[in-house]
Amino acid sequence: MKRLLYIFGGLIAILAVAIAAVPYLIPSEVYRTQVEKQAEAALNRDVTLVGEARLTIIPRIAVRIGGVSVANPEGFTGNNMIEAGELRARVKFLPLLAGRVEIAEISLVDANVTLERRADGKANWEFGADTSTETPATQSGNEIDTGVDSARLVNSSVRYVDAVAGYDYTVSELTARASMQALDQPVRFNGSGRFNGEAFELDLELQTIAEVLSGAPASTDVNLKTDLGSVGYDGRFALGETPTFDGAFELSTQHLAKLAALVGVDAGIELAEFGAISAKGTINGPMTAPKISFDNLELASELMTTDYSGGVSITPEFSLNGALNSNISDAGLFLTKLGIDGGPVSALEAIRFNGTLNGPLSSLTVGDAKLTHNGDLLDLDYSGDFALGASGKISGPLTVSSKDLRGLLKALGTELAPGETLQKFSLSGTLAGSPSNINISGLDLSLDNLSGTGSAGINLSGTVPRLTADLSMPALNLTPFLGESETQSSATTQASGWSTSPLALEGLRAVDADIKLKTGLLQIGKVELTNADVTATLTNGDLNTNINTLKAFGGDWDGTLTLDTSEQTPTMTIDMQGKNVVMQSVMTTFANLQTVSGTGKMTFNASSSGKSLHDLVGGLNGALSTDLGNGKVKGFNVAQIVRSLDSIKNGLSTGALGFALSPEAETDFTEFNSALTITNGVARIDLMRALNPAVLLDGSGKIDLLNQTIDVSITPSIDTHGAGDLDMLKLNGEPFPIPFRISGSWYAPGVTIDNGAITKELQARALGVVGERISDELGGDLGNIVGDAIGVRRKPSNPPAEKDGTEPANDDAADDTPVKDDADDPKSIEDELETAVEDLAKDALGDLFKRND
Repeated sequence: MKRLLYIFGGLIAILAVAIAAVPYLIPSEVYRTQVEKQAEAALNRDVTLVGEARLTIIPRIAVRIGGVSVANPEGFTGNNMIEAGELRARVKFLPLLAGRVEIAEISLVDANVTLERRADGKANWEFGADTSTETPATQSGNEIDTGVDSARLVNSSVRYVDAVAGYDYTVSELTARASMQALDQPVRFNGSGRFNGEAFELDLELQTIAEVLSGAPASTDVNLKTDLGSVGYDGRFALGETPTFDGAFELSTQHLAKLAALVGVDAGIELAEFGAISAKGTINGPMTAPKISFDNLELASELMTTDYSGGVSITPEFSLNGALNSNISDAGLFLTKLGIDGGPVSALEAIRFNGTLNGPLSSLTVGDAKLTHNGDLLDLDYSGDFALGASGKISGPLTVSSKDLRGLLKALGTELAPGETLQKFSLSGTLAGSPSNINISGLDLSLDNLSGTGSAGINLSGTVPRLTADLSMPALNLTPFLGESETQSSATTQASGWSTSPLALEGLRAVDADIKLKTGLLQIGKVELTNADVTATLTNGDLNTNINTLKAFGGDWDGTLTLDTSEQTPTMTIDMQGKNVVMQSVMTTFANLQTVSGTGKMTFNASSSGKSLHDLVGGLNGALSTDLGNGKVKGFNVAQIVRSLDSIKNGLSTGALGFALSPEAETDFTEFNSALTITNGVARIDLMRALNPAVLLDGSGKIDLLNQTIDVSITPSIDTHGAGDLDMLKLNGEPFPIPFRISGSWYAPGVTIDNGAITKELQARALGVVGERISDELGGDLGNIVGDAIGVRRKPSNPPAEKDGTEPANDDAADDTPVKDDADDPKSIEDELETAVEDLAKDALGDLFKRND
């Protein structure tokens, strides 16, 4: 027994010595040759092992070679595709006893790998079609087979350069393990390192490395984790001219922008504002133009949260086919941070949207949409469908409003001068048409204090929007849009004249329009128009209004009005005709006068230009005419004034006829006709005549529209005998005019006897009487000279000669008394003339008023 133990122990010792002697019995060149042959056969590329191959037994059988390189094809950067500082191969022991070299593991230490695609599309990882493994050649009659179960990279780097796609990626500090029985066998890889500087962990499984290297699709399972997020892919992958995918993916990152920058994706927008992303779906197609289908895509940032499910295509242009639900707390700020700025963007605030999206962005179709916007400048609520692009359409109910319309217009590029108008608006109705040409039916509109219903449209294809509308409005007050508030309109005008504030007409240049309007009440300043049917066209700031029918001042009107704001100074023209017009309403409205009442026809044609109401009124030129019946001239009572001759005399002598001149006094007429010519804001009376069976009133004078004053003289002719023959009032058998003067401010006119006109008439008549008597008494040439000097021609002392040539009789012929020649005594002539004028004037005036001096 003891002897047996010694024998067994000796065998073990011999075996141990034999194992220890193996590395020295097998030439190292065998391992080196086998590794090179096997690598060259697999890669179809020159493989060079540097240094002596060493075999160790303890602690395991392994081969260590000083270095290795795999050559690059011609035309690529550098001589080698792979360079390693050291190659290690662990050899299986038992196959080695049978003469076979089976490598359990190969490790590359400090390796540098460069994967390169040239601009012509050729790649250095395309090793050729021959991927079979040849049986290693024998050496010294010994056949030694080899195989590799796995490979490792230790502290290595891989650089991927693609001149076609513009990629340049570097993986450094790579420590990884790969399991690959052969190039046509599955590959498993797991490792860690840094990708373009970011730490990562990677688990990869490929169907075969041969398929990948040849460009054929290979089953791939990838899981990548980094500090920026994680990516998972399970499907097929082909590393051809352009890498392609066909499989499922998962993506999660809190730093979308950094992740995109890491892989070299330029989205053209600031992805940092999209914040975190979580996605799950499938991807199919080349890396440069993949088609992606999201089971779920979630984006979240401080300003935005979005959920999307459906498809996304990158080329030929970005397109969508799925459902979107998005909530943006401040859309203006969000878009600005994305690099999309401009006026309209600043008006956007909180937006909520959900709906289906289909098609490229340029002609995107949105279905079952629900869009809301809430903000300081704009509130909007829309539901329905719409499509972008030239063939786009829009259909659905809309509600939109603004509490700060001026601010909204400013954000849209139209800044208005300060004013009280265009402060707020609201609109609701059903949209139809296209995004560039929208029509609204069932319209309910309000602007400031105005409201209306009907239909409208807006065309955005021109340089400015063009509005169309067919509206019915209970009331339309345009006063505030002319630069005055309702409270200021009358009080300010009365106190200080027409407003000099610039007219708020900027809105007329901001849009073009075609508008049909019916309103129960149209108010312009103090003018109130009812039952108005108006058609207006606005083009480039030129407003043309056709007034089909309207009721104003108790009558029916039609005509046209134009207001052209296309130039720096607005111009206005008016052409209006009215019938059954109540004159007192007209005068009260425009001039606060109650001088004339009556009903009839009125025509007004005028034009002007100016930047304010003051300028427009001051520049007014045109004509006004009336044809009235059954009215009154207020402020005096002609019948009372001329009731008796004595009353007229007393009134004239005292200068007071208060009993017949008062606001309550009035003179009736059956006909009233007038014609006025307006020049630079002053209306001059060409004709003013009022008639009744006993009185005819003739008027003259002017009405200063700009300064709001009136100065009109009215002269009556009276049928004093009731015989139907009108004549002027007669004093001492001679017709004598008694004019009445209406003068002063519109707001407090006075009615008086026109003493100035009466004085002139009296002076003229007295001078005539005096002149005749002086001329007659002086006689001769001196009488003629004096008569000519005072404007009265002396009557001829001798009658003209008879036709038969005989001299007329001369009653003074018998008077041969010599006449003193006053030419020799100028002083006596002056004294005589002065005395005669004084005496005769007293006599003439005394005769006129039947009183003595």
